[in-house]
Order: sequence, then C-alpha cells, then structure tokens
Amino acid sequence: MREKFDFIVVGVGGMGSATCYHLSKRGHNVLGLESSNVPNSLGSSHGETRIIRKGYFEGEHYVSILERAYELWEELEDESGQKLLHKTGLIAFGEKGTQLVDNTIESCKKNNFEHEELAAEELNERFPGYELPEDYKAVLEPEGGFLESEKCIMAHVIQAQKNGAEIHAQEKVENWESEEEGVKIETDRGSYKANKLVFAAGAWTPKLIPSVSEYLQVDLHSLTWEQPERPQFYRSNNFPPFIADTEEGQYYGFPHHERPGFKYARFKPVEQKIDPDTVERQPEISDAQRLSALSKKNFKPANGDVMVIA
Repeated sequence: MREKFDFIVVGVGGMGSATCYHLSKRGHNVLGLESSNVPNSLGSSHGETRIIRKGYFEGEHYVSILERAYELWEELEDESGQKLLHKTGLIAFGEKGTQLVDNTIESCKKNNFEHEELAAEELNERFPGYELPEDYKAVLEPEGGFLESEKCIMAHVIQAQKNGAEIHAQEKVENWESEEEGVKIETDRGSYKANKLVFAAGAWTPKLIPSVSEYLQVDLHSLTWEQPERPQFYRSNNFPPFIADTEEGQYYGFPHHERPGFKYARFKPVEQKIDPDTVERQPEISDAQRLSALSKKNFKPANGDVMVIA
C-alpha cells in the first residue's frame, strides 16, 4: 500500500469516483477515500437514476460542459462495456410563460439543439402518461434522458482501479493539513501524503473545510416511487423523464427503470439545517403524500400506491 500519492480524493460518490477515474487515466497515482460503502445511499447519487440534458435553462455557461459530459459518458460506456446513458428524450413543462420552459427553448435555439415545442394537448396525446392542464406548455429535447447513477459510480471506480488507483471504502478522514510539499491526511485507519487533495465529500464538506460552511446549504430530498395504475404508460420507451415548474412546486421524474414504480421528487425541499451524521434518514409516508400533489394533477394514470420512499 502506498503512503504517498499524486492525488487524494475524499469522497467516492458521483463526483469523487469520476475524479479518481480521470486522474488515474492521466497517469497519476490516486487514492480515493470513502467513509461509507461504494456506492452508498448516504450521498447525492443513490436512487438508480439522474437526469441529463443539454438545453440548460440555468445558464449559457453550462452548455460546453454538458456537451463534453455526453462525450465522456459515451467513452465510459465503451471502456466499461455497460449501458449507462439512456437518451429517452426529456420534457420540460409548466404554465405558459414560465422561465423553465421559455429559457430551455431559448437555450436549445441558441445552441442549435434539437427540440420540439408542444402544447399540453399534443404532449398528452403523444405520451399518455402525461395529463397536463390545457394552460401548460412543454418542450421535448430528444437528446435528453437519464443516467444510471449508481452504475456510473461503480463503472468509474472499476476503471480507476484498472488504471492503478487505490479506492478505500469504510475509511473516514479525521484530519488533514497542508505541508511544505503537499498535504497530509489522517484517517481512522492510517495516514497518507499527497501532492494535492480533492474534496468531493458532498454534505460532509463543511465539516472537512469549516471555512466554507457559511457558503454551503445542504438539502435533504425525498424520492418517491408510485405504482402506476396504468404501468404501460410509464415505461422508458413511451415516457420521457421530465422537469417541471408547477403550482405545486418544481419537480423532476423518471419512467420505470430497474425498480418498480414511477419515480419523482421536488427540486427544492423544505429548508432546514442538515447535519449528515445525525439527520433522520428514514422518510415517512407523509413525505410521499406531500409529493403526490404533482401526480394527482399531472400524471393521473400514475397515481397509485407508494412503492418506495427514499
């Protein structure tokens, strides 16, 4: 086991696993440290799937990053031999005039991304899992879709290990300090040195770097899977994932994939201060009931029994 590395990466979730992979691919000696399992359900990448899209309404500066991301996901698929990126199309919808839809359309037009503007009636007819009100509008981005997030972590880790990286799970960082020639890390299992240190620790970052704690807000999101009353409407071949801005809030959701049920969640949960080591992680049925306002209005064929809350 090495004691000195070019890079140490703290956190081996969605970001950290990719960092370990790309650094090791460039020939660096890399150590990845994860305080839990790899993968795990404590960070931001569990729950099987995450949305990917190019028509970002959040800002023009994301576009070049997203185009490169698509290239890198496809390269990882080739190297790992796994299907990770699913281009099922992506739908953004909301009331007419909402910035989410209008800015997505503007982004697609400006960057020549394929897209299609749809009235609510057109969308409902094409994809019967949707039942949007007539005063809503939507945009379909064919290149959008979803990633299998937990499989992506495992693929990155496996390829990083093939490149010579060391990945340590169940090893908690207790202290770190800068030295003249790099950094020193103390964990509950040993000590290591590196030329450079990368933090990809998600909700634990404020504890590891107290100076940034006032700038970081940690949110706790509940994910819900409902058993659709008409499951055939919610398969990936005829139900693109979505992002939505509605009276009930901003939501995102996915078709059936791997786990039974129609999956969705809110973008912005109830604000509260979260300590990742002490927060109550077991959701309650009330969390799912608060989310169900969306499906009752816009996805009536999906509004069935709750299968999973995570």
